[in-house]
Amino acid sequence: MKTFSRRPGDVADPTPSARRRWHRSRARSFCLFRQRVAVIELVEQPVPREAFEGIRRLPAAWRRRIAADESLHGENDALALAGPPGDPVCGIYNIKLMKCGGVWPALRIAAIAETAGVALMWGCMDESRISISAALHAAFASPATRHLDLDGSLDLARDVVSGGFTLVDGVMRVTDAPGLGVTRLT
Repeated sequence: MKTFSRRPGDVADPTPSARRRWHRSRARSFCLFRQRVAVIELVEQPVPREAFEGIRRLPAAWRRRIAADESLHGENDALALAGPPGDPVCGIYNIKLMKCGGVWPALRIAAIAETAGVALMWGCMDESRISISAALHAAFASPATRHLDLDGSLDLARDVVSGGFTLVDGVMRVTDAPGLGVTRLT
């Protein structure tokens, strides 16, 4: 918890990622802490994939701020996490094209999320602007999209294309160019 402790009035990191290292009791403690001190938009995958169902024991208000990342690989995972109508395991699915198999599976996961009332975060690995642009187009096509974490191409020393999207003052936009809007670099 020390990582997120701040003086009253300070703004905490809005999206801490526990990266599967927490037990359910630690996730619960963090949520209690969050209520008292920090302003946090979401917590990404706070427990290991095999323990994610344990998140259901947390209050619904807390679960709405938890994002499934490593627990979401495909359509079957999305259906299982959606749970019974009106009671999803978590409130956010983090969709990554490289993890789920591409645009079509991602859009199917997005449709499940929308039906279940689950918000979407679109993430990535270190990837070319090609797949980042594809993910951005898919994200804009889904009404359930609430968060974008599509900065993987910024980590590359060199990409094979240019274009695809613009990033100005932290805001990503697709371009007006045809298709994904990318141009091959020579």
